[in-house]
Amino acid sequence: MQKRIEYSTLAKSILLSLALVGTAVEAATLKISHVRPQGTAIDLDVRQLSDELKAATDGDLKLKVYPANALGDYTVVQERVSLGAIDMAVQPPSAGADKRFQVIYMPYMVKNWNDAREAYTPGFTAA
Repeated sequence: MQKRIEYSTLAKSILLSLALVGTAVEAATLKISHVRPQGTAIDLDVRQLSDELKAATDGDLKLKVYPANALGDYTVVQERVSLGAIDMAVQPPSAGADKRFQVIYMPYMVKNWNDAREAYTPGFTAA
């Protein structure tokens, strides 16, 4: 029930954002990719989001779901998202696009974000 409320809120937020910037919602099908196989929790959640967006927009906005790296591995997909060839992705970040994403793979090096900024940002000093 909680996830349904969250997705419904997300769908409504997207529509409200489009309305506030004065952009008419044209019929569109957006591509969303994820790395997990069909039938897994993330796949079911993305499909639920797709269904709720379609219902909230009377079918004007649809998501085409590409599970299990169907559009390429996560590094390729992240690059394609940055170029606009793929609209969205649910996946781990790729350090190929920005080396700073590697910080999440170094557990226990710092205690919090402030420590991470101080340790890994040249010239940064904590206030």
